[in-house]
Amino acid sequence: MTIKEAALEVMKKKGEPMTVREIYDQIVSRNLYKFNSNNPKNIVRRTIRIQCEGVDHLPICKSVKFFRRLEDGRYEPASK
Repeated sequence: MTIKEAALEVMKKKGEPMTVREIYDQIVSRNLYKFNSNNPKNIVRRTIRIQCEGVDHLPICKSVKFFRRLEDGRYEPASK
């Protein structure tokens, strides 16, 4: 499972927007992904951000968008 897939799974299960911290905590508590990083929350944030609707200014941004960032800083699946 990828970080993107794990994030989508926990977001869909919760059924409401989540912060990066909440997404990360759920990924870890459910053993959906093993992070090999000193700062795994930033990896989750970056993974979501580059695949977020309206974020196209970075060269690493993906053309297919899976997430949507809300005004309060929380995220949800883009298909919602």
